[in-house]
Amino acid sequence: MRNPLKFRAILGPITLILFPWSSCTKGYAQALVQPGPKVDCGSSYRISAWNNPLFSDRLVDVWLPSGYPNAAPYPVVYMHDGQMLFDAEQTWNRQSWNIDSILCASQAVGKSPIPIVVGIWNNPNTRHADYLPEKPFYALSSTEQQHVSTELQQHGRSNGPFKPNSDAYLAFLMHQIRPEIESRFKVSRAAEQNVLAGSSMGGLISWYGMCEYPNNWGGIGSISTHWPGIFSLENNPLPLAFERYLQAHLPKVLNKKWYLDSGTETLDSMYNELNINFIEIIKRKIPDEKLYWKITQGADHSEKSWSQRVPDFIHFQFWE
Repeated sequence: MRNPLKFRAILGPITLILFPWSSCTKGYAQALVQPGPKVDCGSSYRISAWNNPLFSDRLVDVWLPSGYPNAAPYPVVYMHDGQMLFDAEQTWNRQSWNIDSILCASQAVGKSPIPIVVGIWNNPNTRHADYLPEKPFYALSSTEQQHVSTELQQHGRSNGPFKPNSDAYLAFLMHQIRPEIESRFKVSRAAEQNVLAGSSMGGLISWYGMCEYPNNWGGIGSISTHWPGIFSLENNPLPLAFERYLQAHLPKVLNKKWYLDSGTETLDSMYNELNINFIEIIKRKIPDEKLYWKITQGADHSEKSWSQRVPDFIHFQFWE
């Protein structure tokens, strides 16, 4: 295959890459890509300039394993909070998932298949609105919605009355990002080879995304899931709304792989009882072989901790 790096157009200080196998379809990004974040092995690219008024500036990083495309078609992990996945030197807290390093090490010892990783950046100003499951929120009474909205405003997660935007975010992922990835890269389009994953609020949008699009995903990674949705358990109506939504939608995802985990320290300590409750709900419907559940004692709510659990997540989704 021709190396895409040989097909370049230089526009000012930015090097853009033309992929000879890509197709530019209306609604997708431009058929141009920038070099991506620093990675330990393989290669990375960054896609931007989406034709979408809500997400036009959303960055999407793509990591390709060493040897790409020799093992095509590749499975794919789509991950939220994409700016936190690769290069700790560029993140706000100087931590990252180091997922490229972990997959490099797995590849070096013969693990296969090695998935492509697609990291969708968050927008800090809209992260809560993008990731909080929308239909459970609107199933709340107006008084309950106001309680959630007030809580989020007090914690700086909403500048005014809270309005979730997660259905539009998932539509952007399903109807623009995924078709763009599938047109540019040699990936599998089979549902069982595509997994949605994230941590904290990203854990919420992951299970919600699979329930909303059950025919398009083979599994999820819901890591240190922020089951409260807000930052207090007192009079919090969201967990019950999530429970009702899951009970209604679990029958649609019985054959999917559910990876869920949590730590016990910092923000993860807030989830203890909720973790037990939601796992019991999920276990009543999901077969044992489709469910992986783990609590890591002493693990906190951070990229450093999540990085240590990535091997279990990848192994369960692709190597069992």
